[in-house]
Amino acid sequence: MTTPPANLPEGETTTPDEDFEILDASNVSLCSVSAETYLSLPEELLGLSTVNDVENAIQRCKNMILTKTEDTEERKWLVRRLIELRIRLENLREVHDQNAIETNINENKKVILECNYKCHVKCLDQVCRVCAHVLVTEKPTYIYDICPQAENGLANQNYRCAECLAHTSISYNSVEPRLCDYTGKYYCSTCHWNSTSVIPARVILNWDFEERVVCRSSKQILNLMSKLPILKLEELNPVLFACIEELGVELRQQLMQIKKYLTSCKSALEEQLLWQSNDKVHFLENEDTYSLQDLFELRTGELVKYLNKLRDCFIRHIKVDCEASDL
Repeated sequence: MTTPPANLPEGETTTPDEDFEILDASNVSLCSVSAETYLSLPEELLGLSTVNDVENAIQRCKNMILTKTEDTEERKWLVRRLIELRIRLENLREVHDQNAIETNINENKKVILECNYKCHVKCLDQVCRVCAHVLVTEKPTYIYDICPQAENGLANQNYRCAECLAHTSISYNSVEPRLCDYTGKYYCSTCHWNSTSVIPARVILNWDFEERVVCRSSKQILNLMSKLPILKLEELNPVLFACIEELGVELRQQLMQIKKYLTSCKSALEEQLLWQSNDKVHFLENEDTYSLQDLFELRTGELVKYLNKLRDCFIRHIKVDCEASDL
């Protein structure tokens, strides 16, 4: 902020309505501040915190300039002060505009909790995608063919996006089609962001966990279904079931036998031992279903470690901790 001149030039006096006594910030009134006092006041004391305040201060400063003689020190300082105020006004306007944009975005954003889909309220009418949560709830099943329909090409889709039906073509100046490795269909760049995901069919048929590009809707569906125990591997690929030792039923059979005892044990029920299985409860219910997440953990060895730890915990309760077993 500029520093005011030490003294007013000779002959310059303040008018009675410009006389002012500073007590605190609440006593400051822009319409009653003398030129000298006005120059020396900090912006926070003048209450210049809003666009309207600064605009009023600019007008006040302009009026002061018109009342002062040209080439006087006070007029020069008032002009400098006017420049400072205009800069402050522009800064406040930029902040106000940015806050308005952020507020508008936050207030109008709608999040579908079930599938975590985010969309502005005004854009909801333009959404053509069926909710992934609805699809998974109504029909929790995977596509078990590798990249189906891909051999049919764009012609089978009438050169349109499989989701929004926008025109797509490989020709110049057209929307570039993008293949979804899960559905085997082509999508526009709006519906297909080149996101990647493990493809269930490739895992089941080839034990292939490499991620491939998928469209947005497929990404949502695969994320929601990753922990659902719906894969009956012995039916889908008996060869895989026989070749991979970790997929054997022996450990699961042991857990199912132990569960029968724990469900009749009062102390085990009180300690909620069975709840320790968390999202792996299907391993205590049957011996032939897996989730895609289970297969990934089987590949890394994490699942076998977890199930062995769970079995050891149950056995320790039966042999050591359970009072009924001592009777």
